[in-house]
Amino acid sequence: MLRSTPERRWTTASLSRELRNNPSSVEKYVKKFEAMKVLRQQGSEEFVFDDSRSEYRGVIDELVEADRVQRHKVYELVHSPLKRARDFSDAFLLSNPDGKKED
Repeated sequence: MLRSTPERRWTTASLSRELRNNPSSVEKYVKKFEAMKVLRQQGSEEFVFDDSRSEYRGVIDELVEADRVQRHKVYELVHSPLKRARDFSDAFLLSNPDGKKED
Protein backbone atom coordinates (compact mmCIF):
# COMPACT_ATOMS: atom_id res chain seq x y z
CA MET A 1 0.00 0.00 0.00
CA LEU A 2 2.76 2.46 0.92
CA ARG A 3 4.79 1.53 -2.13
CA SER A 4 1.85 2.05 -4.50
CA THR A 5 1.59 5.71 -3.42
CA PRO A 6 5.20 6.84 -2.85
CA GLU A 7 4.27 10.54 -3.14
CA ARG A 8 1.64 10.34 -0.41
CA ARG A 9 2.60 11.74 2.97
CA TRP A 10 1.50 9.60 5.90
CA THR A 11 1.33 10.02 9.64
CA THR A 12 1.09 7.17 12.11
CA ALA A 13 -2.54 8.13 12.72
CA SER A 14 -3.48 8.22 9.02
CA LEU A 15 -1.78 4.88 8.35
CA SER A 16 -3.46 3.40 11.40
CA ARG A 17 -6.87 4.49 10.11
CA GLU A 18 -6.14 3.14 6.63
CA LEU A 19 -5.03 -0.23 7.99
CA ARG A 20 -7.69 -0.28 10.72
CA ASN A 21 -4.98 -1.14 13.20
CA ASN A 22 -3.91 0.01 16.65
CA PRO A 23 -1.85 3.25 16.43
CA SER A 24 0.81 1.96 18.84
CA SER A 25 1.31 -1.17 16.70
CA VAL A 26 1.56 0.94 13.56
CA GLU A 27 4.08 3.22 15.27
CA LYS A 28 6.32 0.23 16.07
CA TYR A 29 6.27 -0.87 12.42
CA VAL A 30 6.93 2.67 11.21
CA LYS A 31 10.05 2.83 13.41
CA LYS A 32 11.22 -0.56 12.10
CA PHE A 33 10.67 0.52 8.50
CA GLU A 34 12.51 3.78 9.09
CA ALA A 35 15.46 1.80 10.51
CA MET A 36 15.34 -0.42 7.40
CA LYS A 37 15.42 2.76 5.26
CA VAL A 38 12.08 1.94 3.67
CA LEU A 39 10.37 5.08 4.98
CA ARG A 40 11.74 8.61 4.90
CA GLN A 41 10.73 11.40 7.28
CA GLN A 42 8.96 14.41 5.75
CA GLY A 43 8.70 17.01 8.47
CA SER A 44 8.23 16.23 12.12
CA GLU A 45 5.37 13.70 11.94
CA GLU A 46 4.99 12.74 8.30
CA PHE A 47 6.79 10.08 6.27
CA VAL A 48 6.76 8.70 2.74
CA PHE A 49 7.67 5.34 1.28
CA ASP A 50 11.18 5.44 -0.18
CA ASP A 51 13.17 2.22 -0.53
CA SER A 52 15.83 3.74 -2.81
CA ARG A 53 18.41 3.63 0.02
CA SER A 54 17.31 0.28 1.45
CA GLU A 55 19.16 -3.02 1.20
CA TYR A 56 15.68 -4.62 1.33
CA ARG A 57 14.56 -3.23 -2.03
CA GLY A 58 14.82 -6.61 -3.80
CA VAL A 59 12.90 -8.36 -1.04
CA ILE A 60 10.20 -5.70 -1.23
CA ASP A 61 9.96 -6.19 -5.00
CA GLU A 62 9.48 -9.93 -4.50
CA LEU A 63 6.91 -9.44 -1.76
CA VAL A 64 4.89 -7.02 -3.90
CA GLU A 65 4.92 -9.54 -6.76
CA ALA A 66 3.92 -12.41 -4.46
CA ASP A 67 1.11 -10.28 -3.05
CA ARG A 68 -0.08 -9.46 -6.57
CA VAL A 69 -0.09 -13.09 -7.68
CA GLN A 70 -1.14 -14.88 -4.48
CA ARG A 71 -2.42 -12.32 -1.97
CA HIS A 72 -4.08 -14.96 0.20
CA LYS A 73 -0.79 -16.89 0.58
CA VAL A 74 1.08 -13.80 1.75
CA TYR A 75 -1.70 -13.07 4.24
CA GLU A 76 -1.58 -16.66 5.51
CA LEU A 77 2.19 -16.50 6.03
CA VAL A 78 2.02 -13.21 7.89
CA HIS A 79 -0.76 -14.40 10.19
CA SER A 80 0.12 -18.08 10.46
CA PRO A 81 0.29 -19.85 13.83
CA LEU A 82 3.80 -21.00 12.86
CA LYS A 83 4.97 -17.37 12.68
CA ARG A 84 3.47 -16.64 16.08
CA ALA A 85 5.17 -19.74 17.51
CA ARG A 86 8.48 -18.64 15.96
CA ASP A 87 8.07 -15.12 17.39
CA PHE A 88 7.35 -16.64 20.80
CA SER A 89 10.41 -18.89 20.64
CA ASP A 90 12.60 -15.95 19.55
CA ALA A 91 11.80 -14.29 22.87
CA PHE A 92 13.98 -16.95 24.55
CA LEU A 93 17.07 -16.28 22.44
CA LEU A 94 19.91 -14.52 24.21
CA SER A 95 21.84 -11.68 22.61
CA ASN A 96 25.62 -11.44 22.58
CA PRO A 97 27.25 -8.05 23.17
CA ASP A 98 27.67 -7.81 19.37
CA GLY A 99 23.88 -8.18 18.93
CA LYS A 100 23.88 -11.73 17.55
CA LYS A 101 21.34 -14.13 19.02
CA GLU A 102 22.20 -17.47 20.61
CA ASP A 103 20.07 -20.40 21.81
